[in-house]
Amino acid sequence: MGFCIGICPEGAISVEERYTIKFNREKAAAQPQKKDIIIHCFSCGAGENTNYLLPLRHKMESLWVCTRCLPKLIHG
Repeated sequence: MGFCIGICPEGAISVEERYTIKFNREKAAAQPQKKDIIIHCFSCGAGENTNYLLPLRHKMESLWVCTRCLPKLIHG
C-alpha cells in the first residue's frame, strides 16, 4: 500500500516508473476465449463455462469448487 516506503530504515523500497504500450481493448476482445473443459466443480460438476471456479485444497487434494458450492463447503 506504499506505507513501508516512507519508514523503511534500510531504504530498500523504492518507486520505479515504467512505460508500456497502451492497452488495446478491441484487440483484447477479439482474442478467442480459451476455456479448459477439464476443470469442473468437484461437488456439482459445473464447468467454468457456467460458474466461476476457485481452486482449493480439500482432504489433501487439489480441487476446483464453484462459487455456488463454496458456501455449502464452508458452512456445512
